[in-house]
Amino acid sequence: MVVDASDCVWYVGQATNIKARWAGKTHHRYPQLIRSNKKRSYRIYWQKLAVDLLTEKEKYYIQLLQPELNACKVKKYLPKQPQVEREIKRLLKVLNNPTFLFPVVRSVVAGRYEDNGGIHCIVILININDTSILFQSMKKRHSPK
Repeated sequence: MVVDASDCVWYVGQATNIKARWAGKTHHRYPQLIRSNKKRSYRIYWQKLAVDLLTEKEKYYIQLLQPELNACKVKKYLPKQPQVEREIKRLLKVLNNPTFLFPVVRSVVAGRYEDNGGIHCIVILININDTSILFQSMKKRHSPK
């Protein structure tokens, strides 16, 4: 059972090896629970049972406790974009905001390559006048708060 700080049961399941089921972060409910764990402080409780009783007891506790996550679909979360990709997309959005002077797209991704050190690089063609926009945006984004 997955229970929050106020002893509300959120999920009931079965496992022949509970440590392997949850420690590897491969449980199908793990992404949902980890996203709200700071707010709810989940804990896992278990009861040792014979393997042939697992399904029967799981059904019994689900019917008795009616946990919220057992009654809903498993949410699928998109994997987070790497920080570099997010930053590049953000900078391209800043650059490509239309202005009165430049109402059309002002930058183009020309290609990518890997340097001698194995670092992946992206070649972006921009107008020379836009370097100050990029610099200000990066400075504002990464300034100490």
